[in-house]
Amino acid sequence: MARSTEALVEADILKWARSTAGFSIEEAAASLQTKPEKVAAWEEGTESPSMSQLRKMATVYKRLLSDFYLPERPAEDVIPHDFRRLPGEVAFRYSRPLRYQLRLASQRRELALALAEELDGELPTLPGHLHMNSEPEQTGAELRKLLGVTLDVQRAWRDPRVSYNSWRAAIERAGILVFQATGVPTSEMLGFSLSERPLPVIGVNRKLKHNGRTFTLLHEAVHVFLGNNSICDIEEGVSRPPEEQRIEVFCNAVAAAALVPRNVLLSEPLVAAHPARPRDWNDDELGTLGRVFGVSNEVILRRLLTAGRTSQAFYMQRRAVYGSLIDPPAADPDANTDFKRNMPQEVISDLGRPLTRLVLESYDNSFTSLADVSRYLGLRAQQVDKVRGLLARG
Repeated sequence: MARSTEALVEADILKWARSTAGFSIEEAAASLQTKPEKVAAWEEGTESPSMSQLRKMATVYKRLLSDFYLPERPAEDVIPHDFRRLPGEVAFRYSRPLRYQLRLASQRRELALALAEELDGELPTLPGHLHMNSEPEQTGAELRKLLGVTLDVQRAWRDPRVSYNSWRAAIERAGILVFQATGVPTSEMLGFSLSERPLPVIGVNRKLKHNGRTFTLLHEAVHVFLGNNSICDIEEGVSRPPEEQRIEVFCNAVAAAALVPRNVLLSEPLVAAHPARPRDWNDDELGTLGRVFGVSNEVILRRLLTAGRTSQAFYMQRRAVYGSLIDPPAADPDANTDFKRNMPQEVISDLGRPLTRLVLESYDNSFTSLADVSRYLGLRAQQVDKVRGLLARG
């Protein structure tokens, strides 16, 4: 039998590809169906993998085959600060799917920057910053202004899907790339942010209900405007170091204030009709108010508590039912799944319109081949025109 062709790759690159994918030597060996001693020998340079073994590594580590032929180990990927709950839950643990989504987001940002430079396009400049020493209600109004979202416009977004897509479009117009992360449980991560300018990134877990995605989107937008790289689960009722807890509480408060301005909520007939004292609210009332602002019952109840129109006891009792700041994702038939029902539409949904447009413009200007477009979008070549049509329809 002919001997398999030896892969002439640097040992340090093999170690880099494994470690950044989140595999121990033992885990990598199990996935590659070989012995740990063999993986260690490859990374020490005393043995070389075959080409078939290298291809398997590319699949397992989720890397391009060409990545293994880089002249030297690349700079480590940016790992955002972990604002999730402390040990005993999921904090400080970066699963392989989460590592991959963070790396993918960084790669997509680099692709967007490269394509924009090729096209001599002017990158949007993020309009300003937010500051931690500001009052959340005022900062929420400032965030709305930075995103160019008026109350009259927001009131037309009564459907949760429309509300999420519209807030996302406003954030993308401001110069932030928004990607939807797949394959990561909501128990591990709701959202993340990479704040480096230009083209900072927000990642939102696509397993969430649309109302949950909207709140997560605004929460991460606050992190971006503060200049934070972050991984968040948005949960407040857990123990964190004081400064981290302060930042997460602030981001939640600003996101809620941006979505549901206090003075506007208090002027709503349902709220104004009751005396200015704490009271219980039924789900129909909360749902009616939620549809006005395009947010979940939980966010409305949180704002009523902040405004002194419900009690802490009632808020905590209802919160135990809701489970968290977001509605339970499994309640939405479109949520809690990464299955791509309509591939071209889902590609636009996951990559966002700005990056998708850049990829197509690069192809139209002959900077990019159809094969590259297909690879960037993760579609068959014959599906690219359908993406173009969907973008044109808005």
